[in-house]
This record gives sequence, structure tokens and C-alpha cells, in this order.
Amino acid sequence: MSDHKSVDTNLEINPPKETTTVKQMVDNLGNVVGSMRNAVERQIVEPVTIKNDRGEKISLSFEDVKSFICEGANNKEIKFFMELCRARNLNPFIGEAYMVKYGGSDASLIVGKDVFIKRAKRQPSFKGFQAGIILKDKDGKIERREGAFYEKHETVVGGWAKVFTDKFDQPFLTEVSFEEYAGRKKDGNLNRNWAGKPGTMIRKVALVHALREAYPDEFGGMYDESERDAMQGDKEIPVYDPDSDYVIQNGEYEGVLISKITDIEYLKKLCENKNVPAHVKKMTESRLEVLGQISVIDKELSKVK
Repeated sequence: MSDHKSVDTNLEINPPKETTTVKQMVDNLGNVVGSMRNAVERQIVEPVTIKNDRGEKISLSFEDVKSFICEGANNKEIKFFMELCRARNLNPFIGEAYMVKYGGSDASLIVGKDVFIKRAKRQPSFKGFQAGIILKDKDGKIERREGAFYEKHETVVGGWAKVFTDKFDQPFLTEVSFEEYAGRKKDGNLNRNWAGKPGTMIRKVALVHALREAYPDEFGGMYDESERDAMQGDKEIPVYDPDSDYVIQNGEYEGVLISKITDIEYLKKLCENKNVPAHVKKMTESRLEVLGQISVIDKELSKVK
């Protein structure tokens, strides 16, 4: 008689429960790494100081932007927004600047129209402006009219503006197409603002365009809320602040913004070049500093791994 016991080969073998636990651990580690990256980046982004119209200093922090201005913005967008506010002394807490984000697209930086008018009036050379709409009647006749008034039988097809300065004999004249800037919903119909007040909206676009052309140093990189809808899809308007960035004019990086270059050796050579203007060197040094900070983040993350 055999001492061996029979083995039931029909026993169901269940997969080890540890598999789920390991997956959870991997997911948790990914969350920890993401949280650490955000934490390190937030520590690096120092608050900026803004001066309002009365000369009072206002502090704008990373958390202010994330919590009160645009929760969906990523760290890079928040940093750029803070620098724009600092460079232009824009106070986002009273609506002088804000960010909007369409789904997964890049955030757009918007400046209120009142900012353009107030700051234009401060310019010693500013001598006023005229602005209006371009209309087409039922017979196809085109008319340029000052203001934003039109009748039911007329169609708004564009906007125009003139900005007068004492630096030039002729005003800065801008004309813009309604179709190019009108905001539309997914079904192709005009959104509420553009359907309800088309004359007002396209007039604002034209006026801001003319002011930017007249005073590029003051308004470069600043876009009004009426231009917001043109920033979607193929009509996206690049935001570029000439006070904190520069377009390379020649060489291997011709046409590229300094803020987009990650080639540290190239940037170092740019700093050492005696023919490079001082303000461009300063921007380059700032870019190198940012790349150095990114390196710090990567080192912190490597410790976690």
C-alpha cells in the first residue's frame, strides 16, 4: 500500500493578488513623481512684483495664478503669464490681464481693452484715435462708418481704426475682416458675443490692432479679449513679449525665440559674443538660468527613481 496521497489536479489556481498591488504601487509612484515635479517647479517660480497706476506694489505668486486666474494652466504657461504681468505692470486681480484655455490647447494670455486706451493716453505722442465698422448694404455697397451703429438691412463685414501721433504725418490705419476674427461655436454659428454685438466686437479688434502698430514697444505681445476667439485652431496668435524674449536673426537658430532654444552651448556662445546687444545677452543669461533650474528638477526626480 502506497504512502503517497493523491493530488487533486482539478484545483483552480487563482492569479496572485500581488499583481494588483504592484500596479497600484507603480501608479502611486507616478503620482508622487508628478507631484514632486510640480512642487519643485513652484518653489523655483518666485512671486513677481507689479506696480499699479498709483505706484502701489502688488505681489503675484504661482499659487495666485493657479488658484484664482486659470486653474487649468500648466507651469510653463503660468510662468509666462507672471512675467508678462511683471514686464507690463498688469494687475490680473482687477481684470487687466487673464488667461483662457480651450480644452487641451495652449492657454491664451488676454489683456482688457481699457488697458490699451489708458496706456495710449499716457504716451506723449498720442493725439487720439478714430474707430468704426465696415458695412455692406443689400445692394453690395461698402461703407466705412465711425462708431458701431448699423441698421438691420446692413451687414457688418469688418472694422477699421486710425491712431494719430505727432511722430508721423499720417495716422496708423488698420482694417480687419469680420470673418477672420468672428468667434463661432462648433456648429459654425456665431457665439453669443459676436452674434449679439458684431459691430462692437470687430471695432475693438481694429482699434487694438492700430494701437499695437502705433506703439509696438508698449503693446507688443498684448492681445485684447475681442481677439480671443481668433486664437483657436489654425488662427492661434502667438504671444511674444519683446521685453523678455528675442528672435534670433541669423545662423542655425534663425527665426527661433531664445525661450525655445535648449542648446546650452549655443546660448553660452551667444553670451560671449561681443557683437550681441546687451539686452539680448541679458535674455540669453535668463534662458540659461531657466535651463539650469530644469536641470535641478531632473536631479530631484532622479533621486525619486
